Amino acid sequence: AATFSGSAGVGAPQYADAIETGDYARAEALTRDLLEFLKTNPETPHLSAVQRERFVKPRLAVALALGGKVGEAQAVVDTTLSA
Repeated sequence: AATFSGSAGVGAPQYADAIETGDYARAEALTRDLLEFLKTNPETPHLSAVQRERFVKPRLAVALALGGKVGEAQAVVDTTLSA
């Protein structure tokens, strides 16, 4: 299960560990869990949007791309707000 701490939860050691060990499916699952958490338990609408767009979705795209799901990663990037 994902934990919600640090930078929208993705600063948690589980994500970094998954990426560093090449367990991209686990990194993907952690970020998807966090997206679901933000959808169902928003702290505030604005804060949840910032967390989702600036932290979680970009890291989901990284996990997908490293896991060989480049098309899915591009789709995530295409739906992420730009600066």
